[in-house]
Amino acid sequence: MMPNNTKRLAILSQDEVQELFGLPNFIHEEREIYFSLDPDEYLIFESLRQTNAKLLFLIQLGYFKASHQFFVFT
Repeated sequence: MMPNNTKRLAILSQDEVQELFGLPNFIHEEREIYFSLDPDEYLIFESLRQTNAKLLFLIQLGYFKASHQFFVFT
């Protein structure tokens, strides 16, 4: 259980929270599945001009396909 310095109930351990809400770890085959683009996704990707926007699009799309969540990347 997580250290409880407040009066909140801790139901999940840190490992369980990480498993549910943390960034997924992909094996090679999963990376090929989640980070490949279908024709519509590729058109959106190509419409982006800046490299950082293209990279963020790929990362967000891949992680969303895997977990149905959006993550903030720094």
